[in-house]
Amino acid sequence: VKVQRPHVQKVFGTDIEILNYLAKLAHKHIKEIRSFNLPRIAKVFEDYTRKELDYKHEAKTLELIYQRNKKEPRVITPKVFWAQTTSKILVMNFLQGKKLDEIKLTNSERKNLATLFTTNLIEQVFIYHIFHADPHPGNILITKDKKLVFLDFGIVGRISPDMVEPIEDMLIGLVHGDLNLLTRSFIDIGIVDVEIDEKRFKEDLFQRLGPYHGASLKSIKMQDFFGDIFELARKYKLQFPTNFVLLLKCLATGEGFARQIYPESNFVTLATPHVEELKKKRRSFKHIKGEIKRSAWAASRSIKRFPEDLRTITNIIKRGANVKVDIDNKDVNELTHEIGTSSNRITFGFIMAGLIIGFALIVLAGVEPKIYGVPYLALLLLIIIVILSLFLGISIMWEQKGGEEWKNY
Repeated sequence: VKVQRPHVQKVFGTDIEILNYLAKLAHKHIKEIRSFNLPRIAKVFEDYTRKELDYKHEAKTLELIYQRNKKEPRVITPKVFWAQTTSKILVMNFLQGKKLDEIKLTNSERKNLATLFTTNLIEQVFIYHIFHADPHPGNILITKDKKLVFLDFGIVGRISPDMVEPIEDMLIGLVHGDLNLLTRSFIDIGIVDVEIDEKRFKEDLFQRLGPYHGASLKSIKMQDFFGDIFELARKYKLQFPTNFVLLLKCLATGEGFARQIYPESNFVTLATPHVEELKKKRRSFKHIKGEIKRSAWAASRSIKRFPEDLRTITNIIKRGANVKVDIDNKDVNELTHEIGTSSNRITFGFIMAGLIIGFALIVLAGVEPKIYGVPYLALLLLIIIVILSLFLGISIMWEQKGGEEWKNY
């Protein structure tokens, strides 16, 4: 049973007001730490702590993970008793177990437990997309029959649908030492600001992550990898999405605990089978079909939103904003010329087709007056058709002769 202390909401309210005030003060007056955006960090802390103080919120998450862990009988999650649970009282079934430093384990048992723990964490993140964000030794128990018990789901991370593929790319890039894929994954996750020098960022990322290229999987430690990422974040003043920070915390803390269980445990090595499964899934017809559907849906949304976006841009210009678009490219100029020429020819074609149809209809109708049995109006249309045909022919010949001159323009 988890019971909230009396008046803790009031105490937290006072503490968070002080914290927000100090964060804003430091952000305003200390230039060196401004890139960390302390007010934003304080707000994220406030949001997550308020959720943590609502035990019904934790109970819903606990129930979700409990249902998913049913597939793995060696991993246990407490079951919620909803009839007795409130926002200040969380009632679960009693689970007996010991902490890691309270139990004696053989080397084989340690290896199995470390593998089980890491594999389950990988499944939480990369399959279920909801994960325990604080898997430290105090939140994990080991039962007599060597099962794992996850406790305290107050802090939980979630991976949104648009974050799934970039995070999978990050894992694939890390396992295979693919620096290009790693770089692209960080850009897709959205941690790279549009105002930074992307080329320079890629160069620094390559230099920082260079040791991971071709390195033995056993030599790669998640804590070192994420440390390098945070160093880059400080240099480029990047701001990570909250759930991405929780993911880094989860994986780094989880790897640390797995190494406490079994020092030879390695996250990247254990993640390799999942990476291969991911690659296989991406090559499947079902996955490709789903990607095509999603792309088509996204394209249709963009088309629907285009008038609204255009209206927004128009309003910005009307308000007096300076909008400058400067494109200087020979290929673009040439393409523009060719499109214009083609458009003119198509227009001539439509006009001539209309005149020819008109000519035929007038002849069939036998419109008076006539000359040699042919209506005057039809003859006039015939002359116009001949002139336009000559004009179009001369235009095409001139274009063919002057094409090279245009390309060199």
